Amino acid sequence: SKKGKGLLHSLFSTNPSGSSDDAKDAEGLVYDQFLISRRSRFRAGTRFTRRGADSKGSVANYAETEQIIFVCFSGDFQLLDVHSLVQTRGSIPLLWSSPAHVTIYRPKVHIETDPLSQARALRAHVFEQLKIYCGYDYFSSPPQIVDDFWKEAFSGEALTRRKSGSTPSLLTIINLIDKHGDQGKLGQSLDSVLQAVLDIHSNVGAKSEPVPTLKDSVKHIWFDFHAECRKVKWWLG
Repeated sequence: SKKGKGLLHSLFSTNPSGSSDDAKDAEGLVYDQFLISRRSRFRAGTRFTRRGADSKGSVANYAETEQIIFVCFSGDFQLLDVHSLVQTRGSIPLLWSSPAHVTIYRPKVHIETDPLSQARALRAHVFEQLKIYCGYDYFSSPPQIVDDFWKEAFSGEALTRRKSGSTPSLLTIINLIDKHGDQGKLGQSLDSVLQAVLDIHSNVGAKSEPVPTLKDSVKHIWFDFHAECRKVKWWLG
């Protein structure tokens, strides 16, 4: 992969709108929808047998999913516009495990107790995500925009909005695990370690215009999926 993420397997599907009247808007536009999912080759393994992150920040069960929509005129199917949404998912980016056992439905979670090792792993994961998907290299000193592609993307109005703080965080970590039991402890560990990393590196990027500070670039949302979507209210997620 040119992104350096080591993506190994891909799942590709398409959902063409064709000429269905339901897929047309008032201007007679139709769309083709593509869904591509790419799985990382790093820290590979099955659920329970492979969890968390390694010392380099690679996480288990990591996948990148991209939804691409091609908007066309219904008459001659001339391409009008292209929209893309990319999101990634993976195991909680800390050093932890939950060894499977035939007699236990929910294996016990074991969390690494060394705070420095946890912080280094989480920092590496966050820095990599920001570099690949947001165009900012916080590994460098001082931080910088990755390449000409991102410099062009950040130019003009977009850069002005970002510098003024009117855009959302670059990287949003959405944590879906329970807020009680072993999962609750894991979620609390993620929150505390991430806060420590952001506090320690709070000024990273402060003197590297137009690179935003690290603390302004990362946000953590804990959404207890089972509690919020209980009684089969899956649409709330």
